[in-house]
Amino acid sequence: MKKLFVGIDPGQTNQGVAVIDLDLNIAKLLDTGIGIPEMYKGKNKPDIVRNSYIYYKTKSVIDQFGAESFKFCVMEGPNYSSKYNVTPISIGSIHGQNQIYFWDQNIDFAVLPPRSIQLAVHDTSANITKQDTKNKMKEIFGDQIPKKRFTSNIADALAMAYLARQFYLLMTGYVDLT
Repeated sequence: MKKLFVGIDPGQTNQGVAVIDLDLNIAKLLDTGIGIPEMYKGKNKPDIVRNSYIYYKTKSVIDQFGAESFKFCVMEGPNYSSKYNVTPISIGSIHGQNQIYFWDQNIDFAVLPPRSIQLAVHDTSANITKQDTKNKMKEIFGDQIPKKRFTSNIADALAMAYLARQFYLLMTGYVDLT
């Protein structure tokens, strides 16, 4: 059975989902905001309506490979500095939904603040841009990165999947920090 790692960049409309394996092969990249049906769009839609679509798309990715294949997940924690019309409660709802789902599927996960993720992936958290993360993921994953639609959500999710793999390697003794 393959060892898979998932990264989630939660969002009220666009959630990035990335799946990689132990050998750094990309198995799946998804931005739930691409091709979202009209019935789920709009700021006037209740959280549960928007979240149901995101849940369905995320669940379909996990179901594609089987939950037992996933060894670890890293999700970005709530970032309340959003410039869009969202509240801490609406942002928290998608995070809570993801956590309950992964817990229910017996997939270990960590929720990390954005600065911790930047520090782990870039060795700094100072002035990291979305383009910096895209470039870093292109450096690590090379030609596996799609030429079209490599959104910031996908790049961030891929960085978190990479970090999930690193956590797994540390926890299982594959990597020694000394």
